[in-house]
Amino acid sequence: MKLSIIISTFNRKDKLIRCINSIFGQSSKLNYEILIIDDNSNDGTQEMFEYINSPRIKYFRIKNNGGKIPAVNYGIKKASGTHITFIDDDDLFHKDFFKYIIKYKNKIKGIALFPSLNTQGYSSGIINKTKEYTLRDLILKKDLFGELNVLAKSKIIKKNPYDESVFYFESFSQYFWYLNNHVFGIKYPSSIKDTTGQDRVSNKLLDPKNSNQRFKDYIKYINRFEKYYLENKLERELNNVYFRLIFYGILSNKDIYNYLKKYRKSIDKKYLLLYFLNLIPHKIFLIIYKLFLPVLTKKLVY
Repeated sequence: MKLSIIISTFNRKDKLIRCINSIFGQSSKLNYEILIIDDNSNDGTQEMFEYINSPRIKYFRIKNNGGKIPAVNYGIKKASGTHITFIDDDDLFHKDFFKYIIKYKNKIKGIALFPSLNTQGYSSGIINKTKEYTLRDLILKKDLFGELNVLAKSKIIKKNPYDESVFYFESFSQYFWYLNNHVFGIKYPSSIKDTTGQDRVSNKLLDPKNSNQRFKDYIKYINRFEKYYLENKLERELNNVYFRLIFYGILSNKDIYNYLKKYRKSIDKKYLLLYFLNLIPHKIFLIIYKLFLPVLTKKLVY
């Protein structure tokens, strides 16, 4: 096994070094490479890597400015390992991550999922049992939920890299991986998420300027996965997807009546909230949203 670790970065050189050191400081040895995809940083990241001499580190500077996903996909193309995993530049690997890869490597037939901790001492993602899982388990949050880290055979990810047409919607591509491949969940954490800095992704997801793109993303998600939800009796969970779709539709001032018709109001009372929000004039709704709803929206829509 050779592990390709892909880190996309932008203007976080100090945290990036901390992240890299968490790889060098692993408690067990594993054959690996680190691919740093620098999305045109201007904080001295490039200059820093001119002085770092490690055969394990491959540094690529791209003039993309298209966000995290195109940078990660660039790393996927350049990866030479048998397996690929990802980490954000401001996060750390748990010191025993390699240890548990080695322990369970014969169980990893396609994809492995790991939970994560955060810098406040809490779990960002949870896997209660080390065992095989299905996409249905993931959707139901059955014994696993939250932010889960992916390790997969390279051929799986290279064949179906992240969809760059969707906006900060990694699960759109990941669910497609889980649908067609063996998934093994390992209950031991692989990483520690940094919760001390600015949450760039949450801010972008909640910005009304991006609501039209999010609306389109959920339409695409439903088109791809609605059949699976219905075949696996996941009507309530499908309702939650429709809720997000309709909410972003209201936020972007779209006609959402056809989607309201598909919303199964008999099993979810949030239909009344959506119906009421849709009646509010859009300019007034935006004012209310900006004043009162961001905290609620993180729970309802994220």
